[in-house]
Amino acid sequence: MNRLPLVTLTLTLSTLSLMSVAPAAKAQTPITFAFTGEITSVDDSLGWFNNTYVVGAPITGSYTFFASGYGIQYSQDPNEIFYRYEDRPNSQGIPITNPDFRVKAGEHEVVNNSHFNPFHYGIRTWNDDVNSFPGVGDGYFVQSPIGFPSFFHDFSGDPIADPDGFFFPINVASLGLYDPTGTALNSLDLLLTPPDLSAFSENRGSIVIADG
Repeated sequence: MNRLPLVTLTLTLSTLSLMSVAPAAKAQTPITFAFTGEITSVDDSLGWFNNTYVVGAPITGSYTFFASGYGIQYSQDPNEIFYRYEDRPNSQGIPITNPDFRVKAGEHEVVNNSHFNPFHYGIRTWNDDVNSFPGVGDGYFVQSPIGFPSFFHDFSGDPIADPDGFFFPINVASLGLYDPTGTALNSLDLLLTPPDLSAFSENRGSIVIADG
């Protein structure tokens, strides 16, 4: 059986810092956290991104969420909660809150986009956990579906430029804080102010853009 390659661009950021941004006056007040960092690794084995991302390039971004208007999804793990937000009608009846996530890495920006994407926008927290992936203890993890950047060119159908021959997107951006000692968080509550980064031993994020 022939195996088709999973082609991805993965950017890993470090030196993460979070800060709150003053909300605009709206009917449902958004909460916005901004973050900064730098690219620490790039995986683009087929060169489809034309070296547009380089290690050491700065990263800036922000994400917006709300203190209410989310769906709570529990895993089988009682020490973990996923706060899910929606920007379109959904079968779970979660209110439409139009959350936002954007990351500028180097000279390029990706933004949240749930079209043809299996990922949901949300914030996951875990507290005193012994099973959670990607880290035990305490953690705070933000994820957002994103769109393909304009310079990505896996759409030709050419067996070399587009070896899988069909469109199956896997696009997601994320950032996470991890504390294996389990002392950074005291509960599973949604954080409405930026967490104390010094309480977490690890902070990293990624942008994964794939068709395969």
